[in-house]
Amino acid sequence: MHRLINSISLHFKKVSSFSVKDKPLPFPQVAMPVHVFKMLGVETLFVTNAAGGLNSSYTIGDIMIVKDHISMPGLTTDNPLTGFTNERFGEQLPALPELYDSGLRELAWSVVGELGLQKMVREGTLVQVGGPSFDTVSVFNMLRRLGADCVGMSSAPEVTVARHCGIRVFGLSLVTDMAPMESDLPPTNHQEILQTAEVRARDVQKLVCEMIKRLPNNNTSST
Repeated sequence: MHRLINSISLHFKKVSSFSVKDKPLPFPQVAMPVHVFKMLGVETLFVTNAAGGLNSSYTIGDIMIVKDHISMPGLTTDNPLTGFTNERFGEQLPALPELYDSGLRELAWSVVGELGLQKMVREGTLVQVGGPSFDTVSVFNMLRRLGADCVGMSSAPEVTVARHCGIRVFGLSLVTDMAPMESDLPPTNHQEILQTAEVRARDVQKLVCEMIKRLPNNNTSST
């Protein structure tokens, strides 16, 4: 069996990193399961998230293959690697030039073509903010100017720790809403986000399932 953990609950239970119903966890605690995955021999991590669109060419329901991310909390010393000195998982001051594996992104585009999803799939940069509140119009405009295509409240800590451990990462963001860029536009609505996620969940699952089938040494009948 290819040693892989994904967040779509195909063969493993979903690992949640953020819930608006609960108090957000400290990032080192959020990323702790990744260290467990590494100790279990996991080699590939799939992460998915719901995100707001910042790129004006995106539309609600698009799926973005994550090429890179910006961690706003990480820029203010809230980094999941802070204080972590166990070198069994990686060096103390790691360089992380390619967080999201280029080979997995190429595989994704191949599968996208086979599934006929080209019109709804993009590739871009995700920015993570702290939450749990949705941000202001001014913040959204700033994030877009920084080069972000989507904004969300998860994934960066897990991905950072995974790459620090030497685990390959593939990420998908489902655009569940468009971040308002003008003050007179309707604010972000959490219920609408959930509705969009439910509608597009099957497309995300198809993409991930087909990718997993094509991973080397994978046996999809294993659990």
